[in-house]
Amino acid sequence: INNNGQVAGFAYNDTGEWHACLFDTSNISNNTDLGTLGGDYSSAISINDNRQIIGYASISSGLSRACLFDPTGAGNNIDLGTLDGGWSEACSINNNGQIVGRSYDSSHDFRACFFDPTGAGNNIDLNTLLPQGSGWKLTDTYSINDNGWIVGAGINPAGESHAYLLTPEPATLLIFGLGSLLLKRSKYSKY
Repeated sequence: INNNGQVAGFAYNDTGEWHACLFDTSNISNNTDLGTLGGDYSSAISINDNRQIIGYASISSGLSRACLFDPTGAGNNIDLGTLDGGWSEACSINNNGQIVGRSYDSSHDFRACFFDPTGAGNNIDLNTLLPQGSGWKLTDTYSINDNGWIVGAGINPAGESHAYLLTPEPATLLIFGLGSLLLKRSKYSKY
């Protein structure tokens, strides 16, 4: 749910497949089916105050891809791609249009990911922003706030799973069509 009271999620359709949905909160049940990326299923995970909706949707091969949904239900959904793997999922979008989630890499390992909202494939493995030799592996991102702060989970050098926080600094500017993210390669916190 966003600050305007708009709710996104998923609902089953007449054929028993789940599809991303923008719900009608007026109790009239004029819910909007947001469709897929050519496959059978999809799910909305996050909606920002600008009615931009993200999540995942299946492609014709059945794999799930991170998706920026067309909120009108007209089907102009954007496949946000992967990190050279076959699967991805968008988990959070802030009011600047910045999208984070996770993706398989070419070795089929989960990697925390910053997605290019244009769908051009300029996705960033957040592990590349860590200091050389840190020993950390960032596997998931859960949320990004309007200041560009990213939280998620990763594996420390001892093999233990811990939460992390990446905070923006003006040292590195990454610009995408709908927003920018400022991250310094060495600024991260572990919990």
